[in-house]
Amino acid sequence: MTDSKDSNIHYQTLKDQKKEHTRNAKAKRKEDYKLMKESKKREESLVREKKEKAKYDKLWMSMKKASELKPSSSSD
Repeated sequence: MTDSKDSNIHYQTLKDQKKEHTRNAKAKRKEDYKLMKESKKREESLVREKKEKAKYDKLWMSMKKASELKPSSSSD
């Protein structure tokens, strides 16, 4: 009878350990997913900022070239 009782306790302990492991694994996956999404958002934001900067740099350069090519009216 004692062996059976010890066996049941051992089985219950293993079952509880498995539940805890599963709970921890789910929490870790959830945290990893959250971090991945945050990282992806940061990356997309950086890409968007780089594109905007490139657009304004290009506009600035074209305006600068246009002003250099335009003859100044004060030299007349």
